[in-house]
Amino acid sequence: MESLRQASDSASGVVADAAQPSVSAASFVFEVVRHRGHWRVLHVGKYSLPHPSQEAAIGLAMKMALEREAAGHVATVRLLRTDGQIFELHPSSN
Repeated sequence: MESLRQASDSASGVVADAAQPSVSAASFVFEVVRHRGHWRVLHVGKYSLPHPSQEAAIGLAMKMALEREAAGHVATVRLLRTDGQIFELHPSSN
């Protein structure tokens, strides 16, 4: 079975890069989004309660990400703006 996958990958030009870490179940993504007129944090397909401002939602997402990182996991915060731009924010303990 493995030889079939390798043959298929080589035929399609796909090459596995051992230096690239694979996405694991231990990584967490927190997205700050505008939903139903409010800023919220989207995590694992569920929205947080509404926040009064974008900054407040970012603050919650950063706090949640720092808690996950303190537990030894990889966490990412993304801001999905209403104009379509996406910014990756890095949690810091400052």
